Amino acid sequence: MKRRFPFLSFFLAMFVLTSIALSYLLVFNSHPLSKYLSQEEVATKTIQNNQEQLSAYYQPAHVKFEEAVFPTTAYLAKGNRLFDLNHYPTLESLLVKIQHAPIQVRDIRINRNLEDYQALYEQDYIEFDFRQSVPLSLVDSLINLGNNQETPFKLDRILIPDSDKRLAYVVDTRTKSFIEVELSTDFDLADCFNQVNKVKENWLSVDRYDLKDKSVYLPVNEQVIKSKTYILEKIPENMFISSVFPNSDFVISQANTTDTKSYQNYQSTLTIFGSKQLMTITTNSISNREKISEEQKLRESFKPVAENAYWRQGLRYDGIRNNMVTYRRFLDGFPIYSHSSIEDYGALKVYMRNTPGSEVYRFEKPTVILMANIDDMSQDIPLLSADELVTTLTGAGVNLDRISDIQLVYEWQPDMQNFQVVTLIPKWYVEVNGRQYSLDQITHGDLAKQDQAQESNTEGE
Repeated sequence: MKRRFPFLSFFLAMFVLTSIALSYLLVFNSHPLSKYLSQEEVATKTIQNNQEQLSAYYQPAHVKFEEAVFPTTAYLAKGNRLFDLNHYPTLESLLVKIQHAPIQVRDIRINRNLEDYQALYEQDYIEFDFRQSVPLSLVDSLINLGNNQETPFKLDRILIPDSDKRLAYVVDTRTKSFIEVELSTDFDLADCFNQVNKVKENWLSVDRYDLKDKSVYLPVNEQVIKSKTYILEKIPENMFISSVFPNSDFVISQANTTDTKSYQNYQSTLTIFGSKQLMTITTNSISNREKISEEQKLRESFKPVAENAYWRQGLRYDGIRNNMVTYRRFLDGFPIYSHSSIEDYGALKVYMRNTPGSEVYRFEKPTVILMANIDDMSQDIPLLSADELVTTLTGAGVNLDRISDIQLVYEWQPDMQNFQVVTLIPKWYVEVNGRQYSLDQITHGDLAKQDQAQESNTEGE
Protein backbone atom coordinates (compact mmCIF):
# COMPACT_ATOMS: atom_id res chain seq x y z
CA MET A 1 0.00 0.00 0.00
CA LYS A 2 1.32 3.50 -0.93
CA ARG A 3 2.08 6.05 1.83
CA ARG A 4 0.14 9.25 1.14
CA PHE A 5 2.29 11.47 3.39
CA PRO A 6 5.96 10.53 2.86
CA PHE A 7 7.21 13.76 4.47
CA LEU A 8 5.13 13.44 7.67
CA SER A 9 7.46 10.91 9.28
CA PHE A 10 10.43 13.13 8.39
CA PHE A 11 8.97 16.15 10.20
CA LEU A 12 8.00 14.09 13.21
CA ALA A 13 11.53 12.70 13.45
CA MET A 14 13.04 16.22 13.15
CA PHE A 15 10.69 17.53 15.85
CA VAL A 16 11.73 14.77 18.25
CA LEU A 17 15.45 15.31 17.57
CA THR A 18 15.12 19.09 18.03
CA SER A 19 13.29 18.62 21.32
CA ILE A 20 16.01 16.31 22.60
CA ALA A 21 18.73 18.79 21.56
CA LEU A 22 17.02 21.74 23.24
CA SER A 23 16.42 19.73 26.41
CA TYR A 24 20.12 18.83 26.53
CA LEU A 25 21.16 22.47 26.16
CA LEU A 26 18.79 23.66 28.83
CA VAL A 27 19.92 21.01 31.31
CA PHE A 28 23.65 20.75 30.60
CA ASN A 29 24.81 23.83 28.70
CA SER A 30 22.74 27.01 28.53
CA HIS A 31 25.53 29.20 27.13
CA PRO A 32 24.63 28.80 23.43
CA LEU A 33 21.12 30.00 24.24
CA SER A 34 22.13 32.88 26.47
CA LYS A 35 23.86 34.67 23.61
CA TYR A 36 20.44 35.22 22.04
CA LEU A 37 19.27 37.10 25.13
CA SER A 38 20.24 40.73 25.64
CA GLN A 39 22.89 41.60 28.23
CA GLU A 40 20.35 43.61 30.19
CA GLU A 41 17.89 40.72 30.40
CA VAL A 42 20.52 38.23 31.60
CA ALA A 43 21.91 40.73 34.16
CA THR A 44 18.45 41.62 35.45
CA LYS A 45 17.48 37.95 35.91
CA THR A 46 20.79 37.24 37.69
CA ILE A 47 20.34 40.21 40.03
CA GLN A 48 16.78 39.20 40.87
CA ASN A 49 17.86 35.62 41.64
CA ASN A 50 20.79 36.68 43.86
CA GLN A 51 19.06 39.54 45.67
CA GLU A 52 17.25 37.46 48.27
CA GLN A 53 20.43 35.63 49.34
CA LEU A 54 22.51 38.84 49.51
CA SER A 55 19.90 40.76 51.49
CA ALA A 56 19.97 38.10 54.18
CA TYR A 57 23.75 38.53 54.63
CA TYR A 58 24.32 42.26 54.00
CA GLN A 59 22.04 44.15 56.34
CA PRO A 60 21.93 47.98 56.11
CA ALA A 61 23.20 49.84 59.17
CA HIS A 62 19.94 51.82 59.63
CA VAL A 63 21.74 55.03 60.60
CA LYS A 64 19.67 57.98 61.79
CA PHE A 65 20.19 61.62 60.98
CA GLU A 66 20.09 62.61 64.65
CA GLU A 67 23.12 60.38 65.27
CA ALA A 68 25.04 62.04 62.44
CA VAL A 69 24.84 65.39 64.25
CA PHE A 70 25.74 64.04 67.71
CA PRO A 71 28.80 65.36 69.60
CA THR A 72 31.99 63.40 69.00
CA THR A 73 34.06 64.23 72.10
CA ALA A 74 33.62 65.41 75.69
CA TYR A 75 35.90 67.54 77.88
CA LEU A 76 35.96 68.26 81.60
CA ALA A 77 37.05 71.21 83.70
CA LYS A 78 38.04 70.33 87.26
CA GLY A 79 39.54 73.12 89.33
CA ASN A 80 42.18 74.69 87.12
CA ARG A 81 42.72 71.57 85.01
CA LEU A 82 41.18 70.41 81.75
CA PHE A 83 40.68 66.80 80.65
CA ASP A 84 39.60 64.84 77.62
CA LEU A 85 37.04 62.24 78.77
CA ASN A 86 38.76 59.79 76.40
CA HIS A 87 36.13 57.08 76.83
CA TYR A 88 33.75 56.80 73.92
CA PRO A 89 31.25 54.34 75.52
CA THR A 90 30.74 56.78 78.40
CA LEU A 91 30.21 59.64 75.96
CA GLU A 92 27.55 57.61 74.15
CA SER A 93 25.88 56.70 77.45
CA LEU A 94 25.73 60.35 78.55
CA LEU A 95 24.18 61.40 75.23
CA VAL A 96 21.51 58.73 75.62
CA LYS A 97 20.71 60.12 79.09
CA ILE A 98 20.27 63.60 77.61
CA GLN A 99 18.04 62.14 74.88
CA HIS A 100 15.79 60.64 77.53
CA ALA A 101 15.59 63.98 79.34
CA PRO A 102 16.32 66.69 76.71
CA ILE A 103 17.70 70.10 77.60
CA GLN A 104 14.97 72.77 77.64
CA VAL A 105 15.08 76.09 75.78
CA ARG A 106 12.75 78.59 77.46
CA ASP A 107 13.73 81.63 75.46
CA ILE A 108 16.13 82.37 72.59
CA ARG A 109 18.41 85.09 73.91
CA ILE A 110 21.78 85.07 72.22
CA ASN A 111 24.50 86.46 74.49
CA ARG A 112 27.43 87.93 72.54
CA ASN A 113 29.15 89.57 75.51
CA LEU A 114 32.81 88.46 75.48
CA GLU A 115 33.23 88.69 79.27
CA ASP A 116 30.17 86.52 79.84
CA TYR A 117 31.48 84.04 77.28
CA GLN A 118 34.87 83.82 79.01
CA ALA A 119 33.14 83.40 82.39
CA LEU A 120 31.54 80.17 81.14
CA TYR A 121 34.97 78.56 81.11
CA GLU A 122 35.93 79.72 84.60
CA GLN A 123 33.87 77.03 86.35
CA ASP A 124 33.81 73.24 86.56
CA TYR A 125 31.88 71.73 83.67
CA ILE A 126 31.48 68.95 81.16
CA GLU A 127 31.45 70.05 77.54
CA PHE A 128 30.18 68.07 74.53
CA ASP A 129 31.85 69.04 71.26
CA PHE A 130 30.35 68.63 67.79
CA ARG A 131 32.39 67.85 64.69
CA GLN A 132 30.94 70.90 62.91
CA SER A 133 28.64 73.81 63.71
CA VAL A 134 25.02 72.84 63.13
CA PRO A 135 21.71 74.73 63.31
CA LEU A 136 20.24 74.49 66.80
CA SER A 137 17.01 73.05 65.42
CA LEU A 138 18.92 69.99 64.08
CA VAL A 139 19.82 68.67 67.53
CA ASP A 140 16.20 68.40 68.67
CA SER A 141 16.86 64.91 70.05
CA LEU A 142 19.12 66.51 72.69
CA ILE A 143 17.60 69.98 73.00
CA ASN A 144 13.87 70.71 73.18
CA LEU A 145 13.24 74.08 71.56
CA GLY A 146 9.62 74.25 72.67
CA ASN A 147 7.95 77.14 70.84
CA ASN A 148 11.32 78.55 69.69
CA GLN A 149 11.52 76.57 66.46
CA GLU A 150 12.73 79.43 64.25
CA THR A 151 16.28 80.51 65.11
CA PRO A 152 19.39 81.13 63.00
CA PHE A 153 21.67 80.19 65.90
CA LYS A 154 24.29 77.50 65.30
CA LEU A 155 26.15 75.59 67.96
CA ASP A 156 29.26 73.46 68.11
CA ARG A 157 29.27 72.76 71.86
CA ILE A 158 26.98 72.06 74.79
CA LEU A 159 28.39 73.10 78.17
CA ILE A 160 26.89 71.77 81.42
CA PRO A 161 28.32 73.32 84.63
CA ASP A 162 28.79 71.21 87.74
CA SER A 163 26.38 73.40 89.68
CA ASP A 164 23.09 73.13 91.56
CA LYS A 165 21.61 75.88 89.34
CA ARG A 166 20.79 73.20 86.73
CA LEU A 167 21.66 75.45 83.84
CA ALA A 168 23.39 74.56 80.58
CA TYR A 169 24.66 76.55 77.60
CA VAL A 170 24.60 75.96 73.87
CA VAL A 171 27.73 77.61 72.50
CA ASP A 172 29.01 78.83 69.16
CA THR A 173 32.77 79.11 69.65
CA ARG A 174 33.30 80.69 66.21
CA THR A 175 31.28 83.78 67.16
CA LYS A 176 31.93 83.47 70.91
CA SER A 177 28.21 83.59 71.62
CA PHE A 178 25.86 81.36 73.61
CA ILE A 179 22.29 80.76 74.77
CA GLU A 180 21.42 79.92 78.36
CA VAL A 181 19.17 76.85 78.64
CA GLU A 182 17.87 74.61 81.42
CA LEU A 183 18.41 70.98 82.31
CA SER A 184 15.29 68.85 82.36
CA THR A 185 13.90 68.05 85.81
CA ASP A 186 14.26 64.39 84.83
CA PHE A 187 17.97 64.70 84.07
CA ASP A 188 20.15 63.32 86.89
CA LEU A 189 23.13 65.71 86.91
CA ALA A 190 24.84 64.01 89.84
CA ASP A 191 24.68 60.64 88.11
CA CYS A 192 26.16 62.24 84.98
CA PHE A 193 29.28 63.38 86.83
CA ASN A 194 29.44 60.11 88.81
CA GLN A 195 29.53 58.21 85.53
CA VAL A 196 32.32 60.45 84.29
CA ASN A 197 34.33 59.95 87.49
CA LYS A 198 34.12 56.15 87.10
CA VAL A 199 36.38 56.31 84.04
CA LYS A 200 38.84 58.78 85.58
CA GLU A 201 41.78 56.52 84.73
CA ASN A 202 41.05 57.20 81.05
CA TRP A 203 41.09 60.98 81.30
CA LEU A 204 43.77 62.82 79.35
CA SER A 205 45.16 66.10 80.59
CA VAL A 206 44.64 68.79 77.91
CA ASP A 207 45.13 72.51 77.31
CA ARG A 208 42.95 74.85 75.28
CA TYR A 209 44.46 76.57 72.23
CA ASP A 210 42.91 79.38 70.19
CA LEU A 211 42.92 78.83 66.43
CA LYS A 212 41.70 80.97 63.54
CA ASP A 213 38.01 80.14 63.96
CA LYS A 214 37.66 78.41 67.30
CA SER A 215 39.49 76.91 70.27
CA VAL A 216 40.58 73.27 70.52
CA TYR A 217 41.77 70.98 73.31
CA LEU A 218 45.16 69.32 72.80
CA PRO A 219 46.91 66.74 75.05
CA VAL A 220 49.51 68.03 77.48
CA ASN A 221 51.59 64.86 77.23
CA GLU A 222 52.69 62.60 74.43
CA GLN A 223 50.24 59.72 74.02
CA VAL A 224 50.38 56.30 72.44
CA ILE A 225 47.47 54.94 70.38
CA LYS A 226 47.41 51.61 68.61
CA SER A 227 47.03 51.32 64.87
CA LYS A 228 44.26 49.02 63.67
CA THR A 229 44.23 46.47 60.86
CA TYR A 230 40.91 45.21 59.51
CA ILE A 231 39.77 42.67 56.96
CA LEU A 232 37.79 44.56 54.31
CA GLU A 233 34.46 43.53 52.86
CA LYS A 234 33.23 44.67 49.44
CA ILE A 235 29.51 45.38 49.33
CA PRO A 236 28.14 43.61 46.22
CA GLU A 237 26.87 46.01 43.57
CA ASN A 238 23.55 44.13 43.55
CA MET A 239 22.77 45.67 46.94
CA PHE A 240 23.07 49.19 45.53
CA ILE A 241 21.20 48.24 42.36
CA SER A 242 18.21 47.05 44.35
CA SER A 243 18.21 50.29 46.36
CA VAL A 244 18.35 52.56 43.31
CA PHE A 245 16.18 50.41 41.01
CA PRO A 246 13.69 48.51 43.21
CA ASN A 247 11.66 47.51 40.14
CA SER A 248 14.71 46.34 38.16
CA ASP A 249 13.84 48.88 35.45
CA PHE A 250 17.35 49.65 34.22
CA VAL A 251 19.74 49.09 31.34
CA ILE A 252 23.48 48.47 31.57
CA SER A 253 26.16 50.49 29.84
CA GLN A 254 29.84 49.59 29.94
CA ALA A 255 32.38 52.41 30.13
CA ASN A 256 35.65 52.46 28.19
CA THR A 257 37.44 51.00 31.19
CA THR A 258 36.61 47.38 31.94
CA ASP A 259 36.15 47.97 35.65
CA THR A 260 33.47 50.66 35.35
CA LYS A 261 29.82 49.74 34.89
CA SER A 262 26.71 51.94 34.84
CA TYR A 263 23.07 51.04 35.44
CA GLN A 264 20.49 53.61 34.43
CA ASN A 265 16.90 54.46 33.74
CA TYR A 266 15.15 57.72 32.90
CA GLN A 267 15.53 58.98 36.48
CA SER A 268 18.81 57.69 37.96
CA THR A 269 22.28 56.46 37.03
CA LEU A 270 24.32 54.16 39.28
CA THR A 271 28.03 53.89 38.43
CA ILE A 272 30.37 51.36 40.05
CA PHE A 273 34.13 51.94 39.84
CA GLY A 274 35.56 48.50 40.51
CA SER A 275 39.27 49.37 40.65
CA LYS A 276 38.63 52.09 43.25
CA GLN A 277 35.72 50.45 45.08
CA LEU A 278 33.63 53.61 44.80
CA MET A 279 30.09 54.24 43.59
CA THR A 280 28.05 57.23 42.50
CA ILE A 281 24.31 57.75 42.16
CA THR A 282 23.20 60.58 39.88
CA THR A 283 19.60 61.79 39.78
CA ASN A 284 18.45 63.19 36.45
CA SER A 285 15.14 64.77 37.42
CA ILE A 286 14.70 68.37 38.60
CA SER A 287 11.73 69.56 40.63
CA ASN A 288 10.31 73.05 40.97
CA ARG A 289 9.86 73.04 44.72
CA GLU A 290 10.17 76.21 46.76
CA LYS A 291 13.24 77.36 48.65
CA ILE A 292 14.10 75.26 51.69
CA SER A 293 15.96 76.17 54.90
CA GLU A 294 19.49 75.05 55.77
CA GLU A 295 18.02 72.60 58.29
CA GLN A 296 15.79 71.06 55.60
CA LYS A 297 18.74 71.00 53.19
CA LEU A 298 20.89 69.00 55.59
CA ARG A 299 18.10 66.58 56.42
CA GLU A 300 17.49 66.12 52.69
CA SER A 301 21.18 65.45 52.10
CA PHE A 302 21.12 62.53 54.54
CA LYS A 303 18.51 60.50 52.63
CA PRO A 304 20.91 58.80 50.17
CA VAL A 305 23.34 58.21 53.04
CA ALA A 306 20.69 56.38 55.07
CA GLU A 307 19.46 54.37 52.07
CA ASN A 308 22.95 53.05 51.25
CA ALA A 309 24.57 52.73 54.68
CA TYR A 310 26.53 49.60 55.57
CA TRP A 311 29.18 51.22 57.80
CA ARG A 312 28.38 50.28 61.40
CA GLN A 313 31.11 52.13 63.32
CA GLY A 314 29.44 55.56 63.18
CA LEU A 315 28.98 58.53 60.84
CA ARG A 316 29.08 62.25 61.51
CA TYR A 317 28.10 65.35 59.57
CA ASP A 318 31.39 66.87 58.38
CA GLY A 319 30.32 70.21 56.93
CA ILE A 320 28.95 71.82 53.79
CA ARG A 321 30.94 73.66 51.17
CA ASN A 322 29.84 74.89 47.73
CA ASN A 323 26.61 72.84 47.93
CA MET A 324 28.54 69.66 48.75
CA VAL A 325 27.60 68.07 52.08
CA THR A 326 30.10 65.63 53.55
CA TYR A 327 29.44 62.87 56.07
CA ARG A 328 32.46 61.13 57.55
CA ARG A 329 33.04 57.61 58.74
CA PHE A 330 34.15 57.26 62.38
CA LEU A 331 35.89 54.50 64.30
CA ASP A 332 36.07 54.46 68.11
CA GLY A 333 35.27 58.18 68.20
CA PHE A 334 37.93 59.19 65.64
CA PRO A 335 37.16 60.43 62.09
CA ILE A 336 38.66 58.49 59.17
CA TYR A 337 40.66 60.20 56.42
CA SER A 338 42.66 58.58 53.65
CA HIS A 339 46.33 58.92 52.84
CA SER A 340 46.77 61.74 50.31
CA SER A 341 47.77 59.28 47.55
CA ILE A 342 44.38 57.52 47.40
CA GLU A 343 40.66 58.26 47.32
CA ASP A 344 39.05 59.42 50.56
CA TYR A 345 37.54 56.20 51.92
CA GLY A 346 36.27 58.04 54.98
CA ALA A 347 33.99 60.46 53.10
CA LEU A 348 30.42 60.21 51.84
CA LYS A 349 29.71 63.18 49.56
CA VAL A 350 26.27 64.54 48.72
CA TYR A 351 25.97 67.17 45.98
CA MET A 352 22.97 69.52 46.09
CA ARG A 353 21.65 71.53 43.16
CA ASN A 354 22.30 75.26 43.29
CA THR A 355 18.58 75.98 43.12
CA PRO A 356 16.07 77.22 45.73
CA GLY A 357 14.84 73.65 46.22
CA SER A 358 18.40 72.31 46.71
CA GLU A 359 17.66 68.76 45.51
CA VAL A 360 20.27 66.02 45.77
CA TYR A 361 21.65 65.28 42.31
CA ARG A 362 24.76 63.22 43.05
CA PHE A 363 25.92 60.91 45.84
CA GLU A 364 29.41 59.36 46.18
CA LYS A 365 30.59 56.76 48.64
CA PRO A 366 33.12 53.92 49.10
CA THR A 367 31.84 50.37 48.64
CA VAL A 368 34.21 48.75 51.16
CA ILE A 369 33.53 48.38 54.87
CA LEU A 370 35.43 47.07 57.89
CA MET A 371 34.82 43.50 58.97
CA ALA A 372 37.09 41.68 61.46
CA ASN A 373 39.83 43.46 63.41
CA ILE A 374 43.18 41.64 63.24
CA ASP A 375 44.26 42.51 66.76
CA ASP A 376 47.75 40.97 66.69
CA MET A 377 48.73 43.29 63.81
CA SER A 378 48.16 46.45 65.88
CA GLN A 379 51.19 48.59 66.69
CA ASP A 380 51.80 51.35 69.23
CA ILE A 381 51.94 54.76 67.51
CA PRO A 382 53.44 57.64 69.56
CA LEU A 383 51.75 61.02 69.03
CA LEU A 384 53.17 64.45 69.78
CA SER A 385 52.10 66.43 72.82
CA ALA A 386 50.44 69.84 72.36
CA ASP A 387 53.70 71.77 72.82
CA GLU A 388 55.57 69.48 70.42
CA LEU A 389 52.75 69.72 67.88
CA VAL A 390 52.61 73.52 68.00
CA THR A 391 56.41 73.75 67.76
CA THR A 392 56.41 71.44 64.72
CA LEU A 393 53.69 73.46 63.00
CA THR A 394 55.28 76.85 63.62
CA GLY A 395 58.65 75.43 62.54
CA ALA A 396 57.01 74.52 59.22
CA GLY A 397 55.72 78.08 58.88
CA VAL A 398 52.13 77.34 59.95
CA ASN A 399 51.00 79.55 62.83
CA LEU A 400 47.88 78.73 64.85
CA ASP A 401 46.03 81.79 63.53
CA ARG A 402 46.06 80.19 60.06
CA ILE A 403 44.59 76.90 61.29
CA SER A 404 40.82 76.32 61.40
CA ASP A 405 40.98 72.97 63.18
CA ILE A 406 43.36 70.37 64.64
CA GLN A 407 42.13 66.83 65.18
CA LEU A 408 43.33 63.32 65.84
CA VAL A 409 42.18 60.92 63.11
CA TYR A 410 42.64 57.41 61.79
CA GLU A 411 44.40 57.56 58.42
CA TRP A 412 43.41 54.87 55.89
CA GLN A 413 46.60 53.48 54.34
CA PRO A 414 46.99 52.84 50.57
CA ASP A 415 48.30 49.24 50.69
CA MET A 416 45.02 47.31 50.75
CA GLN A 417 46.14 44.13 48.91
CA ASN A 418 43.38 44.45 46.32
CA PHE A 419 40.88 45.65 48.94
CA GLN A 420 41.38 42.63 51.17
CA VAL A 421 42.79 44.37 54.26
CA VAL A 422 43.44 47.91 55.50
CA THR A 423 45.61 49.48 58.19
CA LEU A 424 44.39 52.59 60.01
CA ILE A 425 47.09 54.71 61.65
CA PRO A 426 46.34 57.46 64.22
CA LYS A 427 47.70 60.83 63.06
CA TRP A 428 47.38 64.55 63.68
CA TYR A 429 45.45 66.40 60.98
CA VAL A 430 45.29 70.15 60.45
CA GLU A 431 42.73 72.18 58.48
CA VAL A 432 44.00 75.20 56.54
CA ASN A 433 41.94 77.10 53.96
CA GLY A 434 39.22 74.47 54.04
CA ARG A 435 41.58 71.59 53.27
CA GLN A 436 42.87 68.82 55.53
CA TYR A 437 46.61 68.10 55.83
CA SER A 438 48.29 65.39 57.84
CA LEU A 439 51.21 66.52 59.98
CA ASP A 440 53.43 64.50 57.62
CA GLN A 441 52.23 66.59 54.68
CA ILE A 442 52.89 69.82 56.59
CA THR A 443 56.46 68.83 57.50
CA HIS A 444 57.10 67.57 53.94
CA GLY A 445 56.16 70.98 52.55
CA ASP A 446 52.83 70.14 50.85
CA LEU A 447 51.09 73.20 52.33
CA ALA A 448 54.04 75.44 51.45
CA LYS A 449 53.85 74.21 47.83
CA GLN A 450 50.12 74.91 47.80
CA ASP A 451 50.75 78.44 49.08
CA GLN A 452 53.37 79.02 46.37
CA ALA A 453 51.00 77.78 43.67
CA GLN A 454 48.27 80.14 44.87
CA GLU A 455 50.72 83.06 44.92
CA SER A 456 51.79 82.26 41.35
CA ASN A 457 48.17 82.17 40.22
CA THR A 458 47.47 85.48 41.93
CA GLU A 459 50.48 87.15 40.29
CA GLY A 460 49.43 85.84 36.88
CA GLU A 461 45.94 87.36 37.09
